[in-house]
Amino acid sequence: MLKSSFRKTLGLTFVVMSTISFLLVFLIPFLNLTNTEKAAWAGGLYIFCSITWWLSIPFLGKEIIDCMKGPWSFILLRVKMIFDKWK
Repeated sequence: MLKSSFRKTLGLTFVVMSTISFLLVFLIPFLNLTNTEKAAWAGGLYIFCSITWWLSIPFLGKEIIDCMKGPWSFILLRVKMIFDKWK
């Protein structure tokens, strides 16, 4: 079993790599490359982004769920308030 700190560090590393590669996709159109090369780079970065994101889930699953509980309950409360107004 992995230590908690190593697990979190590895998970956060994957999240950071995923975020950076996703943001780099938006810079591809401004590079001095052919359209084919741009498409290849953008596709490669997007695939890398997806793989690193899904690799982070097993390492940060509990932390992600705990982090999203607050915003999710806020969204549910707002939706409930909107539908209660329509009654």
